Amino acid sequence: MAASIFGRALRRQSTTLFLARTLSSAAAASATTPIRATLFPGDGIGPEIAESVKQ
Repeated sequence: MAASIFGRALRRQSTTLFLARTLSSAAAASATTPIRATLFPGDGIGPEIAESVKQ
């Protein structure tokens, strides 16, 4: 039983570490890569967001 609990904890930790590395590398790539977006004027978002999208 202890081995089963230990195995589950190990798998959970390795999955968490894998996801953390994947997400951090994806965030780093998206921070430098421009994103194409379509802005529809008057769609209810504020002017600050609209200006941010235009940049």
